[in-house]
Amino acid sequence: MVREAIIEKIPSSYVLMAGSLEDRSLLDIVTEIEISKYNGILKITHNKSEYRLFFREGVLIYADNSKDSLEHCALDMIKKSGIISMETIIKSERKKNTVMKTLLETLIDDGKVSIMVYSKIINAVVRRNIMKAILNKKSNFIFESRMNVNEIQGVKPVSLNNIKSIEQTIDRFPEESRLLIDSLYTEVVSNETTTPYLSPKKSFIHSFMMTEYDFFRFFSMAVADYAEKKWSLKSRSKVETVLESIAIYSFRTFTVIVLVIFLYLIAMTQTFDIPNDNYSRQSMFFLRLKTIQSITLFETGKKKSVKELLEEGVVRQKDLNLSKIKVE
Repeated sequence: MVREAIIEKIPSSYVLMAGSLEDRSLLDIVTEIEISKYNGILKITHNKSEYRLFFREGVLIYADNSKDSLEHCALDMIKKSGIISMETIIKSERKKNTVMKTLLETLIDDGKVSIMVYSKIINAVVRRNIMKAILNKKSNFIFESRMNVNEIQGVKPVSLNNIKSIEQTIDRFPEESRLLIDSLYTEVVSNETTTPYLSPKKSFIHSFMMTEYDFFRFFSMAVADYAEKKWSLKSRSKVETVLESIAIYSFRTFTVIVLVIFLYLIAMTQTFDIPNDNYSRQSMFFLRLKTIQSITLFETGKKKSVKELLEEGVVRQKDLNLSKIKVE
């Protein structure tokens, strides 16, 4: 029923294969395409997502998805990997509007992202799309033939052995693979002696960018070691993370309180027009003098009387009179 519905929408002369990944593995499909040296697009659909694998004379040369363009995915990976600072990204963001280029083009033109780094990133994006397609076992697929399929500059072809290797990894560690592919930007918790290819306290994708490995090989090693608990992903639910968050928010709260007090003291040292209401005027100066006493006690550890503050010139006689505080 699904096969007929798919074929009805597309001229039959273009459709060479169709079905479900529950019945045929991606490896089987890619093998048939390679042996037959087909040109075309393998579309794998699951719910509202669609992954497209492009073949040229039977070789898998590119993969994308219907939701995000290659440039969007590559830029997202650059931003979240931490390989360049957010300050650099902000500066390039401002500049791109004046030079009429995309942010990614601006970063490359300014030398912030080298061609080698860009190539590594887009190859990782392509391979991530392939892995997501493999993970969707309940997806439908359809292969449409095309006269010509153009190569994408900088993207390395994916061999049949690559597909076989990564499919075996995913079949062996399905849950770990799914978790890791969705956690590329999560901080790694690792001991460098057991997993030297992973950088502690850096994102998974950042570690990949620092190595010479192909993304499939890097991912397969990491998944196998993750399954053996040689490393983990930082979890926001851990006690140390909660304590860290509490410390951060406590520091921010303290900073705000200090800032409010500082602004208040500045305001109190300015010249004011004395209000007509005698009671309000008295209360204001009374509060001001008591605040000065509190600050002095905090700084020196010694409580000083109003008389001592007056003698030291910290408060004025005029303020003292207006506050109605008696000097002992």
